[in-house]
Amino acid sequence: MATGRTVFKSYNRHRIIGDASRGEFNLEIRRVSLEDGGGYRCTAPSVDASGDAVMTVIDPMPGPPELTGGEYPVTAGSELMLRCRSRGGHPVPTLSWYNGTHLQKSTNVKLDVDGGQVSANLAISRVEKWDNGVNMTCVADQGFPKLVQPRAASRTIRVNYPPSVLVPEPSVHVIEGATANLTCAVDSNPSAIVSWRRHGDPLPLKGLESGPSFLLSKVSRQDAGVYQCTAYNSVAPPGYGTVTLDVLYPPWIDPAMDEKVTVLNAQDDFTLECLAEGNPKPTVKWRRKDTSLYWENPLRFHRVRYDVQGTYECIAASPGFKEVKRQTFIDVVGKPHIRGSPSTTATVAKGGAIRLVCDAVADPLPNRIKWVLQNNQGIEKDLSTVDEDVEIIETKSDQEISSSITVKNVVSDREGTYLCKGTNMFGTAHREIQVDLTASQQPMTIIVVSVLAVVVLVAMLTLSFIIAVRKGWICEQKFSGK
Repeated sequence: MATGRTVFKSYNRHRIIGDASRGEFNLEIRRVSLEDGGGYRCTAPSVDASGDAVMTVIDPMPGPPELTGGEYPVTAGSELMLRCRSRGGHPVPTLSWYNGTHLQKSTNVKLDVDGGQVSANLAISRVEKWDNGVNMTCVADQGFPKLVQPRAASRTIRVNYPPSVLVPEPSVHVIEGATANLTCAVDSNPSAIVSWRRHGDPLPLKGLESGPSFLLSKVSRQDAGVYQCTAYNSVAPPGYGTVTLDVLYPPWIDPAMDEKVTVLNAQDDFTLECLAEGNPKPTVKWRRKDTSLYWENPLRFHRVRYDVQGTYECIAASPGFKEVKRQTFIDVVGKPHIRGSPSTTATVAKGGAIRLVCDAVADPLPNRIKWVLQNNQGIEKDLSTVDEDVEIIETKSDQEISSSITVKNVVSDREGTYLCKGTNMFGTAHREIQVDLTASQQPMTIIVVSVLAVVVLVAMLTLSFIIAVRKGWICEQKFSGK
C-alpha cells in the first residue's frame, strides 16, 4: 500500500503521517468503508516483522431487534415462543434474552444465523400465572460498547389465569345488630366477577355485594351461617372461598317456662329444666331466691319435701353479656306431714297439768288440728276447749300449722293415748303421744317447802339481832345482886 511515505495511487484515501525522522509511519484512512476492514502489517528491512494490526469497521444497527410472539395474552399452562431477530449492522450482533435483569439459560434460547441476520428464539414450555407482567428483553450487542451501544427490545408477557381465592378472615364474629363485612381476596387475569350465596339458603341474600366484599348491616342471629364467594372469569375453573359468620347475642330463656309448678310431696326424682339459648352458649344454673343456694340445670330433687317449696330463679349467663333470670314457684302439695316421731311418751303427776304440741306441714293446710284421747278403758273422746280443763292454741303460717293442747287436772280417765290429726284433700296424718300418770308428789313438796321457809326465817331473825346489837340499837343492862 505504501513504501516510506509514498502511497500507491490505487489507495487514494490512504496516506502516511507521522515524524519520519523519529521513525513514525502511521497509516491514515479517510472515509472508511466496510471494505477497509481486515489485517494490516507494517514491515522494515532492518527489523523483524511486526505483528498484524486488525481493523474492524463497525456498521451500527439501524434500530433495535425485531420481536415476534407474545403480542396477545396466553392462557396459563400453555407454551409461549418469543422470537428476536437483529436488523442489519456489522459485525453481526450477538443476541441474548433477559428476564428482567436475569440472563436466560442458553438451553432455552436457539440461535440462527441466516445471511448476516441473527435470530434468537426463547421457548417457555409452560406459562404460569406469576409470569404475567414479566418483562422479557432481547439485547443485540455488536461487541464494541465504547463505539456503539447495545440495542434492546422488550415484550411484557400477559397471562390469563383462572381465579384463586384467599379468605383473609375465615371466621367473622359480630354482635347482633352490628355490621358484618365478609371479604374474599381474588387473584385472576382478567378480573373476575364475584358472587355470594349462603350454604343451604336458596333465597337471595339481603346484603350488599361489592366485588370481593359482602356487607350485612344490622345482622340478626338468623344471618349466621357459612357464606361462599364464587369468582369466575373467562378462564376455567372458577375460584371458591367460604366465610363463617358467627352472630353473638345475649342469653335468652324460653318464655314458655311455667311461672308455677305444682309437685306432690314425697314424689321421687323431680326435675325441672330451664331452656336457654344464646351465643356463646350460656351456662345455666338455678338459685333459690334470696339465698346463696345453687343447683345445676336441670333442677333436681331426689325426693320432694315440703321445705322444697319456694321461688327458684333460672340464671343464664354468657361471656360479654348481662345475665338473664326467670322465676318459677315450686308449689309442693300433699297430705299433711306431722313433724317429729310418729309416737312418743310423756308422763305427768296425777292431778297435774300437761302440755302437748303438734306441728303439721301441708298444702293445703288442714282447717284445724284435731285432738283425740283414747283412755286406758278404750274410750275415745274428741278434745275441745268446751272442757274447762282443756286449752287449745293454734297458729298458722304459709305452709305450717302448729297446735298445742294443755290439759289440767290429769287423772286416771285422762291417762292414755293422745292423737293429733291433720286432714286435707290428699289425706290424713296423725301422731300418737302416750301420757302416763305418776304418783302425786304434792304432800311431800308442801312439807319440804315449809321446813325450808322456817329455816330461812330463823336465819334472817338471828342475823338481824346480831346487826342491831353491834349498831347499839339494843342496849345491854347489867344487874348487880343484893
